[in-house]
Amino acid sequence: MCYFVSGLNEKTFTKNICAALNAKILNRKFSKFTDGELKVEVESKNLKEKKVFIVLSMFDGINNRAMELFLLANAITNLGCKNITAIIPYLGYSRQDKHQRGKACALRCMAKLIKASEIKEVITLDLHNPQSIKLFDLPVINLSATEVFKNVIKDKKNSIVIAPDVGSTHRAQELAKLLSLPFIVAKKERDRSGKIKIKEISKIETITNKDCYLIDDILDTGSTICSVAQKLERFKPKSIKALICHGVFGEEAMQEVQRSCIEKIYITNSINHTILTPSKVCGLNVKSIISNYLKTTEYK
Repeated sequence: MCYFVSGLNEKTFTKNICAALNAKILNRKFSKFTDGELKVEVESKNLKEKKVFIVLSMFDGINNRAMELFLLANAITNLGCKNITAIIPYLGYSRQDKHQRGKACALRCMAKLIKASEIKEVITLDLHNPQSIKLFDLPVINLSATEVFKNVIKDKKNSIVIAPDVGSTHRAQELAKLLSLPFIVAKKERDRSGKIKIKEISKIETITNKDCYLIDDILDTGSTICSVAQKLERFKPKSIKALICHGVFGEEAMQEVQRSCIEKIYITNSINHTILTPSKVCGLNVKSIISNYLKTTEYK
C-alpha cells in the first residue's frame, strides 16, 4: 500500500490526486518555535516496506518550503519508510542550473539536499531546462503540462504556437506536434539595464488573423511574453493568449500582463495561489497529469 502526505499548501491538490488513485493520506502537523524554526510531525504509522509520496511545491517562501520537504522526509523515514518519492510540481532553484565561476549552481545544491534527506525519486513538472535532471544523483521524472494545454486550443485550423524565447522552443515544438500546428520562435536580448528587446521572430508574417498561443514554463516578471505579444500585435493576429505552467507572478507582473494585448493567460495549479483573480488569468488543473503517470507506474 502507498501513502501520500501533503505540504503546508498542497492539501487540496493531494486530496485530488488521492481521489483519482483511491490512495490514503497521512495526517501531518506543522508548527513553529518562537524563532521561526519549523516543527513537523507525521501520523504515527508503521511505514516499513511501504511507499510514501510527499506532495509539495516550492513556492511562497521557497527556502521554508524546501526545509518543509526535508523535515517531512525525515519524519517519514523515522517511521520506517525507506521508499520516498517527492512530487514537486514547481521545483525551486531550477533556473539556477549553470556552473559559472564564482556563482552558485543552486539546483545542484538542491539536488544534493534532496538526496541527503533520503528521498529516492523526484517527480516534477516542466523543469526550466529539461537537461538539468543530469544534476541529480537520483531519478527525476519531468512531466509536461502539454496535455492540459492542448485542450485550451479549440480552433486547430487557425492557430499557431509561439516560443517567446529560444529556451522554450522544445515546449512549442511539443505542443505543435501534438496538435499538428505550425510554430515559430522569438529571439530576445537584454540591454545593460536588463530591459528585454525582441530581436527577431521567425516567420512572424504567418500569424495574421491567427489565434496565437505563447507557451512558456514560468511567468515571473511578464516582460518576455508581453514584449513578444506587443511585437505580434503589429501583424494583426486574431488573438494572443499565453500558456504558462508555473505562474510565479513577481512584483508588478500582474499589472504588466493586465495592461498588455494578451487576451488570456492560462496557468496551471502547480503553484497554489490563494489570491489571484485578474480577469485575464484562467486556471488549469494538472492533477490528472500526475495521477495518470502514477497509474501507469506505481498503480498497475
